Amino acid sequence: MTTHTPMVSPAQSQLTHDVKCAIAVDNRHSGTATATAEHAESLVVGGSVVPTTTDPMRPRFGMRSAFPTRNSVRFGRLSILIAAYNEEATLQCCLERILRTPLAHDLAREIILVDDGSTDCTWPIAQKLAAKHPELRIFRQPKNQGKGAAIRRAISEMTGDLAILQDADLEYDPSDYNRMLKPIMEGKADAVFGSRFTGEERKILYFWHTAGNRVLTLLANMLNDINLTDMETGYKVFRTAIIQ
Repeated sequence: MTTHTPMVSPAQSQLTHDVKCAIAVDNRHSGTATATAEHAESLVVGGSVVPTTTDPMRPRFGMRSAFPTRNSVRFGRLSILIAAYNEEATLQCCLERILRTPLAHDLAREIILVDDGSTDCTWPIAQKLAAKHPELRIFRQPKNQGKGAAIRRAISEMTGDLAILQDADLEYDPSDYNRMLKPIMEGKADAVFGSRFTGEERKILYFWHTAGNRVLTLLANMLNDINLTDMETGYKVFRTAIIQ
């Protein structure tokens, strides 16, 4: 199970994600951007800024530190996007936990679940729960097309102002939603990524999986001039405007 410090559930402490990076879209000049980025690190709990502002004095593939100073933004609805494939063992527990999780700022919620051509009882379970919970909207792919295609379908169906990705196998703990949402709700970021390699509690991962992840993360950071710690993280929150 995944938790994000400091909101650690004792029964779900297998894997800890920390709010490591807030992607902030801003177009200020590099001098101001650098100064605000230094202050921003202390504002993003346990994390650092991942910028998206290009410095005209650097190559176009590079990015420069920036952090927006806009006031807190009002959002009305969070869309929780789930791609499910043969998840009959955990799906009901996962959805019930999501439905029980309180959301800060009076956010309404919708759950967009896309069954990616499951061959077990995933779809009947989803139908049963959708009949009882109107906030759960379910869709089914005609055949297995992969997680990416299922998430794209979920994005196309969502109606919320914000979107968070949730795995159906309970690797990620819904109790971390509010922590992930906080930088966006305060107007400090447009996207927030979790990380399995920072935080107070971390799961012991397979060595070669960790090594491969770090190599890919290093290459991604070199190409984009940023400092992510977990490029392959599955826990991401976005403002809808930047993903639709």
